[in-house]
Amino acid sequence: MPVEESHADEHIQSQDVSQTSPVWPKVLAVIVGNWSVFALGIVSGLMIPITLVGLTYLLWRRKVVLAVAILILSPPTLQAMLTTSRYFEGTARLHHLGLRRQEFGTLDRHTRCEDISLGCIPSGREWVLVPINNLTLKVLTAALGPMAGAYTGPYPTLEEAQLALEAADGLKYKDVKTGRFIVDGQEVLLDTEVGRHLVSELFEYQYHYPDPAPRPIKATFYQQQCLILSFPNESDFGDSDSQNGESIVLIDRNCGRPFCYYYVGEWYFSSPTALWRDLSIDSD
Repeated sequence: MPVEESHADEHIQSQDVSQTSPVWPKVLAVIVGNWSVFALGIVSGLMIPITLVGLTYLLWRRKVVLAVAILILSPPTLQAMLTTSRYFEGTARLHHLGLRRQEFGTLDRHTRCEDISLGCIPSGREWVLVPINNLTLKVLTAALGPMAGAYTGPYPTLEEAQLALEAADGLKYKDVKTGRFIVDGQEVLLDTEVGRHLVSELFEYQYHYPDPAPRPIKATFYQQQCLILSFPNESDFGDSDSQNGESIVLIDRNCGRPFCYYYVGEWYFSSPTALWRDLSIDSD
């Protein structure tokens, strides 16, 4: 009996020690561990078991506040907080991984945010950065509407834009290049360098010779606030589709900057430089 009582006392004492030992070193270890594996990239998935072990221990110790602290100070939560801050600043962007596409520079129809690439080479952290950023933006937009400074005017689909262009005016390339021209009897003024970039990429780069082109640029308004420009593609790329293609650009008439690009046929360039935010491409 004395031996059994001794073992029972030791067990109780060990439980008391585990229940009274300080937990902050373990909390710090979980936080540092999460950020360490996140920084390494390729092993960032270890954040999941590290966090689960830490949360299980803290909930067993009934340290709910410390468990919440681990979640708040984790990379996914801080990414969501950073995206939220950018949303209220009006600088948030959707993220994707890979080469910049021709659609680069087109605002997302629902969030009205630009879509940028985090690069072509995976770092291992994209499973945190991309979905958390994009989901946060979609939730904020659904709850509060587009962020400050976003384009909120009409946004025609490709079919709607093509239908509107059927009775469009014809413009000379040199007029569009200056950024100042007349459409439906109304003067249009594009933002600085926008016209030059559009003509350079959608005409001069395709044809390799200056004005006049086989077909003029077509221009019309969609619900007055949206300007639609259509650049024809008649270059002989050995593809019948490319010879009958066109590039349709949607422009906010208020600020004179493009917010959407539609492409029909084949085009020999990677992505536009005349963007909604700025002509220069800055990294996020």
